[in-house]
Amino acid sequence: MATGDSVGIQRLNSHDAYVKLTYIKQAGEPVGDAGDQYTGLDRFGRVVDQRWPQGSSELERVDYGFTAASNRQWRQNLVAAGGQDEYYTYDGLYQVAELNRGTLNSGKTAISGTPAWTEDFTYDPIGNWQNYLTKVSGVTDLDQSRTHNTANETVEITVQPTRLLMTWLATWSGCRRSPTGHQPMS
Repeated sequence: MATGDSVGIQRLNSHDAYVKLTYIKQAGEPVGDAGDQYTGLDRFGRVVDQRWPQGSSELERVDYGFTAASNRQWRQNLVAAGGQDEYYTYDGLYQVAELNRGTLNSGKTAISGTPAWTEDFTYDPIGNWQNYLTKVSGVTDLDQSRTHNTANETVEITVQPTRLLMTWLATWSGCRRSPTGHQPMS
């Protein structure tokens, strides 16, 4: 059960321990980039430092960086031993084009070495998700292509190298739709 004490603090009560999420600066830290006590938020109100302290230690602490368009550029886990950071790239329409997971380089501009996990998204000109590729340690794990009808509904997913996964009639609210997405008259 979560309860909110005030802005910037959320408490989570569990059977193991009393844990709280906070965005407020800790003792001895300077004010945040917005000039206030909320170091976990930047001047635009985006979460940049998420802490789950328990006593004098932190169970989890994640920092985030953003592009000028406010898309998440990177995620860095400061508590994990490594390999849980993420770096994102976007296409010209600000859709996620690639996610890489591993250890961020020192400049936070990429994942160092071969990412432990990669997701690659390709979109058609109107924004439909056309291809999806995942890799584990640089080796392709899943390669899908997707087909959409004129109503922009996914009607087929093909897994490479063989046509395997599924084909279905696009439905909405349990009603069969025509290939153009229109509900047939009864």
